[in-house]
Formats: sequence, C-alpha cells, structure tokens
Amino acid sequence: MARGAGPGRWERILTRLDRVRARAFATGDVSALAAVYRSGSAVLRRDRAVLRAYVARGLTVHGVGFDLLDVRSGRPGPGVVVLRVVDRLRAATARSGGGARLPLPRDGPTVHRITLTRHVGGWRIAAVEARSG
Repeated sequence: MARGAGPGRWERILTRLDRVRARAFATGDVSALAAVYRSGSAVLRRDRAVLRAYVARGLTVHGVGFDLLDVRSGRPGPGVVVLRVVDRLRAATARSGGGARLPLPRDGPTVHRITLTRHVGGWRIAAVEARSG
C-alpha cells in the first residue's frame, strides 16, 4: 500500500491526526481541530466551519475518517513534508441528540497533496489540495 521515502512514518502520522479529527466531530469539539491543522490554515477554517454547522444543527458526526490507500512522500524539508495521498472517505453518520441517524455520502479513491508542518506538539496539516491522477 504505502510506498516512497519513509511512508510508514507518514501513514502513522496521518492516521493519528485523522483519529483526533474523528473525535472532534464525534464530540462536537471545534477547538480540538487545532491539534490537527496548522493555525491559520485554510483547511482548519474549512473544517471548523463544517463542524460548527453540524453542531449548530444539534448533530455530531461519527465514523469520520479516511482509509489511506497509498502514501508517498517527497523529500522532507526543514519542518515540512509534502505527501501524495490516495484516500477514500469512510462511511460516516450524523446523529442528533434524539437518536436520529443520517448516513453521509462516501466517495471513491481520491488523490490529494497534503502538506504537513512540524510544530511543538507534533505534525499538523497545513494544506490539502485535490489532485488528478
């Protein structure tokens, strides 16, 4: 599955960040996303907006995450690495406090360019760009 320079490491880091993100969505904790994304990044603003919209509607989202199908890294620079990632959105469900469940859409394999930056608390996602092929 994962290939390239040091893919096991980057796959583990992405998986850890994905778990933190999943907990944030399952609990409605918008502030927890700061442990996933670089402060001030567009991807942090987007994810916060999405989570706030669910919370405003009284919903939490369970099962959020990505299956990593392929992770390849370019040469890391000082405190930054750019990854080519093929992933697939997992099946997730929005839940209301009253117990109603709404299945959310899934997708097929998608190629992303993910930029990670090193911070005091570990790696954070700085940018995510959809790529073709």
